[in-house]
Amino acid sequence: MINCFQKLPPHYKVFFEAGRPFLREAPYCPTCACALLPCALFFDEAYTVHGCFRWAECRQWLAAADTLVLAGTSSSVNVCRHALRVAGKRGGSEVYNFNLEPLRGAPADVHNIIGPTEITLPALRAAVEEIIRK
Repeated sequence: MINCFQKLPPHYKVFFEAGRPFLREAPYCPTCACALLPCALFFDEAYTVHGCFRWAECRQWLAAADTLVLAGTSSSVNVCRHALRVAGKRGGSEVYNFNLEPLRGAPADVHNIIGPTEITLPALRAAVEEIIRK
């Protein structure tokens, strides 16, 4: 699916000049010649609006996960809140929050690993590699 300027809600078009983004070298849609947008969500969009997010598959992965690792989001994005809900409904999933502060409004059984992710995530990787070697 191509997400182009032509499909933007009117209130987003104020961020563009004369139908062209501020980045002059942006790629253009081969069908309508409007500027392509990055594969990103605007604040009022849902993950279901873009096929590239593979949201249906993501929901299945979350429901089947034994362990969920959230890194650096402060639970400020919808996918993290949804992941926490799915993990909570399933029960038995281990949830780890790698962040600068504990998750606000998270269930009590979330493991908060507090610190900069450039330090805590490499430590996680090393720990997982050690477990795999055993």
